[in-house]
Amino acid sequence: MAGPKRKISINKLIFITLLFVLCLGVLGIAETQDFPEFVRDVVKKNIVIERSYKIETEESFVLTAGQGARLDFEDNPAGVAEFIFFYDHETVHIIYRYIGGAKEEYEGTDCRLEKRKSYRSIYATRGAPLLHFFYELEPKNGKAVVRFRSTLSLSEKDRDQIKEIDKASRRRRAVELQAKLKAISELEWDFEEKVPPLKIIMDDPNGPNMVKLRNRYDLEGLVSGAKDDYEKLRLITGWAQKQWRHTGNNKPSKSDPLTILKEASEGKRFRCVEYAIVVAACARSLGMPSRRLALKRPDVETAKSSAGHVVAEVWLDQFNKWVFVDGQWGAIPEKDGVPLNAVEFQDAIARKTPGLIIRFVSKGKQENYIKWIVSYLYYFDFHPDQRFYRTKAEKKRISGSNGKIMLVPKGAKKPKVFQRKSPIKNCTYISNPKAFYPQMNR
Repeated sequence: MAGPKRKISINKLIFITLLFVLCLGVLGIAETQDFPEFVRDVVKKNIVIERSYKIETEESFVLTAGQGARLDFEDNPAGVAEFIFFYDHETVHIIYRYIGGAKEEYEGTDCRLEKRKSYRSIYATRGAPLLHFFYELEPKNGKAVVRFRSTLSLSEKDRDQIKEIDKASRRRRAVELQAKLKAISELEWDFEEKVPPLKIIMDDPNGPNMVKLRNRYDLEGLVSGAKDDYEKLRLITGWAQKQWRHTGNNKPSKSDPLTILKEASEGKRFRCVEYAIVVAACARSLGMPSRRLALKRPDVETAKSSAGHVVAEVWLDQFNKWVFVDGQWGAIPEKDGVPLNAVEFQDAIARKTPGLIIRFVSKGKQENYIKWIVSYLYYFDFHPDQRFYRTKAEKKRISGSNGKIMLVPKGAKKPKVFQRKSPIKNCTYISNPKAFYPQMNR
């Protein structure tokens, strides 16, 4: 190990080597221990980079053999005071210390620098919450390139699931798994937060375009045998799902249900967005209040693609609540026969609630759907103006509707950009699910 010159006994060198081998695990955490004074001194005297680090940001730095970098945390979800990378030729030693512990009390692990870029993670906890560090190492011209990314604050129960991320060999896959892991943690909300009553503007079911939609596609005939609104909703969802095959790229010439259905009949294929529009519009034309709901992953700001999904939520009087409807998958989550909204769905997955089922309108495998959808169940947003059709006189939006309403978990970052490039503008962030789900009794 490079460092200040001093005489060291062979026995001491062997002891130090064995100590780091015990910490080794390309991934994993050693038990709390007192690192030998020599190791601490070598590391601290060779720190060439010191940075203040904030959760869920990214840091990149290059270390020459014998150099180290220390990150001091601005926020400390797991009570970690400092996090140190020290490059010793082909090995990067990772050492960290907890706040409140003795100065000599450190934990850590070693990672051998491979010939190719490698992605690694390490997690630390002293009680709850748990802190997961994700980093990548790359050898370049005899130096170690370290990128420290996407630190997460999770609960202790997630420890075993982190192993999935640790096994991922590709950064994209690791990041996806990381987003999934964060999404299935039990989210905290601020039920005491004061939020002005939310206004949702919708098309009049008896407006000319809603009537045209209802009549052109004989929606009343489609649901004529249904015993209640929930059964009507399932019939609508099944019908909408069959109108085209999903594609993640195509957009209709106009984002209204009549245009989408017309172009679909001509052979065009559309995204999840268009399924949500058609389901919401058909339900609305039959008198059921509805809205399009955008779902976003925890890494919505840094992901290059696939950071969001769009579904519909429909108000059902018989349950006095909003109901999650995924038109693309033809899926509605239920618990003990009662359909769930998006927040309830996320919570049921996180808690592994007994009685949770996915009611598919056609064939579908529950395990596959939950595995796919869960990473999107973190941020939720909708636009207060849900009209598909507006006359010139209606172009001016009502006060307070010119922007999105986003439900953000308590303490979570408030996204300002979508997939690195698209700014999220005019967004009101709230953390109270009660306000996010206003009563819509007809």
